[in-house]
Amino acid sequence: MEISENIINFGFGDCKVTNFAFPGDKFDPSVEHFDVFFGVTNDYLRHAITTTASIIENNRNISFVYHFISSDDLLNYQYSIEEWVKDKKIKIIIHELKDTILNNKEFDSKYSIAAFFRILCPYFSNNDYSLYVDSDVICINNIEDLFIKSSNSTLKAVRDCYSSAKSRIEFLGLKDKNYFNSGVLVFNNKPWIEKQLTKKIINFVLNDTREFDFPDQDAINGCLSNEIECLDDKYNCLVNSQEVNSNILNTDKIVFLHFAGDEKPWFPWYSELPCSKLYIKATAYSPWKNSPYILETKNITQLRAAYKFYAKNKMIIHFLKYYAKYRYYKIKL
Repeated sequence: MEISENIINFGFGDCKVTNFAFPGDKFDPSVEHFDVFFGVTNDYLRHAITTTASIIENNRNISFVYHFISSDDLLNYQYSIEEWVKDKKIKIIIHELKDTILNNKEFDSKYSIAAFFRILCPYFSNNDYSLYVDSDVICINNIEDLFIKSSNSTLKAVRDCYSSAKSRIEFLGLKDKNYFNSGVLVFNNKPWIEKQLTKKIINFVLNDTREFDFPDQDAINGCLSNEIECLDDKYNCLVNSQEVNSNILNTDKIVFLHFAGDEKPWFPWYSELPCSKLYIKATAYSPWKNSPYILETKNITQLRAAYKFYAKNKMIIHFLKYYAKYRYYKIKL
């Protein structure tokens, strides 16, 4: 592991950053690489690395540097990461942030700061473009085309196809009637930094008195609608059991599959979710190939799904456990 420190000004004051780098034995710094970013907490690093594993498996001819931006101490994963990267031509860097404006009480009390780590990506890359990917996304095809310069747009994203998009357009007063999902973003780094768009988004959130259902996504759409170029749906194919993208069954035409919403494929009670098997397949390339599932949750929607799953499969002890938890949290509400 290589450790370094630096100071970065994201447009709202200096921030101390500690960088923990894990280069694989086959990583060659002289070879052109692509930068892929995640914004993570301790709870989500495991899922982000599963996403990383899926990208590697489908892009074996490409050299990558994977960046994990966080304000948490993630070094309890150090051994797993070091062992996993040994035979790979990749580099993983954990960027640990301290004392940014995102940590102030006014901001942190309203929204999860981790959701806004995505708008910091351009400051950590020396390349022309940065790719940000949510940790509930898996890659199932080659992504090289995302890094080919095709326009001068500052940001590229996929239109949100959920029924909620219409209400967000009305709520934000978007004149062009487009609402983009922030789960996969391609940043044009230089113009992003020159226009101070990170600062613009943070100010938008801090100065707007409305409550945002999807804070980072609403803010990006609310103040950058003229800066966003539309990507093909295949780069962020949204899926859950209620709303399934029409391309979902044709995996040859999908690059990124996004398990948006509460229904995450790392919970066993969502194992029957469309394309969950693709996620389990991705975990086979990760450090957690022998334990693909996470069992604990306090989300009432997931608890309901959990007890129904265990009832259906006649797993009585698990059913009683999760039904009791569900009733407890429902009473609290």
